[in-house]
Amino acid sequence: MERKKRKVENENLQFCPEWMNLYCFILPGRVGALPKCAQASLQISWTLGKLMKPFTDADIAKKCMLQSVSLPFENKKDIVEAFRHIPISASTNTRNTEVLAKDNHNQLKQDLSTADFYSLALDESCDITDTSQTSKGNDLYNAVVLYFETENLNLKKIISVTTDGTPEMIDVHQGFVHRLRNDPKCNSDILSYHCIKASFYHSSKRPLLQTGSVFGKNDENSNDYC
Repeated sequence: MERKKRKVENENLQFCPEWMNLYCFILPGRVGALPKCAQASLQISWTLGKLMKPFTDADIAKKCMLQSVSLPFENKKDIVEAFRHIPISASTNTRNTEVLAKDNHNQLKQDLSTADFYSLALDESCDITDTSQTSKGNDLYNAVVLYFETENLNLKKIISVTTDGTPEMIDVHQGFVHRLRNDPKCNSDILSYHCIKASFYHSSKRPLLQTGSVFGKNDENSNDYC
């Protein structure tokens, strides 16, 4: 028996708003290009990220944007609709930030791969609330070496390291700088510098008799303060 064809209007098909966010990165004909709405969405996420705003602020940003354009372009509905179709919600902002972070990391790796030398700047490990966490020099050393090896970067290109002057960084036996200098994969002549601002901060947290270790006596090969 021949199947009866149904009309499209009888299918009860509806546009799902979530599709705007899910498929906002579909590329047009030109390779490497993004639709204007996707570019605008990324630009908003970039601005919110620089200001360290939460992902949920994207919803507020879009409401403000729509309210502000609806008045000067009251008689130009096409312009208002163009702004309305910019995909920017909390979930979209999260995905945008991941895309931007990945792209930023890829650009950094490309620059590092062509650089002749590296200079590192490290301080104590902090959590998401910027609270200082106790880290051993060995842990810091392993984290740095693992990153360099994972990203295929040459450890011998490291010529200097600037730290906050804590024992975890400059201890002559287990400090980060000591471990780095004694690694055959690294440069044994790495220059070590201490951030004077960080050193004063740490000295204010220690008893008077212990302040000497903050100002470089732990590191016999320390070069200078910066």
